[in-house]
Amino acid sequence: MTRGPWVEALEVQAVLAEAHARPGHPVRRYAEYFDHDVLKVGIRETRPGGRVWSLADFLAEGLATADPYWVSADMLDVVDAAAPSMPGEVLHVEDLPSPAGFAVLERSVIRRDVRGRRISFRAVSWWAVASDGYGSGVLYALWTDAEEPEDDINADLGTSRRALGRFQLMHAGVMPFDTDPATIPLQEREQGEGPPLLPPEQVEAQAVESWRWHLTFWRMMGQRIAHTTEARPDRATARRLARTTLAAPEFVQVVTLRQYRDKQPPVDGEGEGVRWSRRWIVGGHWRNQWYASLGRHRAIWIAPFVKGPADKDLVVAPRVYRWTR
Repeated sequence: MTRGPWVEALEVQAVLAEAHARPGHPVRRYAEYFDHDVLKVGIRETRPGGRVWSLADFLAEGLATADPYWVSADMLDVVDAAAPSMPGEVLHVEDLPSPAGFAVLERSVIRRDVRGRRISFRAVSWWAVASDGYGSGVLYALWTDAEEPEDDINADLGTSRRALGRFQLMHAGVMPFDTDPATIPLQEREQGEGPPLLPPEQVEAQAVESWRWHLTFWRMMGQRIAHTTEARPDRATARRLARTTLAAPEFVQVVTLRQYRDKQPPVDGEGEGVRWSRRWIVGGHWRNQWYASLGRHRAIWIAPFVKGPADKDLVVAPRVYRWTR
């Protein structure tokens, strides 16, 4: 048993699961603030006794049963680079690395909100659920690190928000399965005060960007480019977690960027007598790969690699990510 940075995933998950499960807890009450935006698209479920679940109910159960992940910064760098060129594919249930998950990121992901302000998230949770509005889909939540200095909103946190702890709910939404993202109506979010809303076309572009990032994030976690190992917590952490409402996972799935050796197949026309004067990057790109088991094509990311002699200078040219079939 060891203690590494990935232990943070277990500890944060346990804190958030307990807080959302306790009626009247400030963290749970804050989640209820998001109910209107999320539940109006159809994520409702009636449990025994006729009570309709709130977003806080979903988060409490989802966090308590989610598989914990810790994702390295270099893996996030690849996701950020590949997401803008991700094809506009639909989300399928098999794209999720697990039905329910909670992933703490080594660094924050910075975005712009509908008012142009910098916002950030440092954890992503998801849970496959049934939706009255769209059918089945994934309920996801983004969690911001209140100590992130690049976040404009976190920089102005009031006393009440700071009392919610370091990891706070930043956004929650629904991504339906098997649905063209272009047909999903945007949710208007005009809560709170701030600068004027951005033009509709920019808001639309942000929604597309968000969809591509999440789909890329989940799909890459299941591809060869991601190197996933199981890390077990130290005894002290394991004992502490056993006293929480968390379903006591035995390990965290640590997701890092797979390190490729520079052993690429020779290019046609290359002979042993060819002497290269430089090294260069063969850029990453998406490939439309046929999966017989699924009966359809599916975009996979082909990782970039460095070609050329190790003792030569690396020449980096501007790259354009391409979509190949």
